[in-house]
Amino acid sequence: MWRYQRLDQGAQRSSSSGLLRFDWTPRNACLFLAGVARSFVVGVLWNDRALMLIHAIALIAMLAGLLNR
Repeated sequence: MWRYQRLDQGAQRSSSSGLLRFDWTPRNACLFLAGVARSFVVGVLWNDRALMLIHAIALIAMLAGLLNR
């Protein structure tokens, strides 16, 4: 699971380092989306309902945000 969190960290670094001024927002959001999706898969593999619920809600919110962009 820790390897997958590097996607989230990469997305956070790109947003905090000023890369958003180059209009990299879709790439940033896609990195976050991939990280959350993989964390959801880890929750499924571990059979952890709380982890699955949190990441399912995050996935829905992120997809809705990406689709409304």
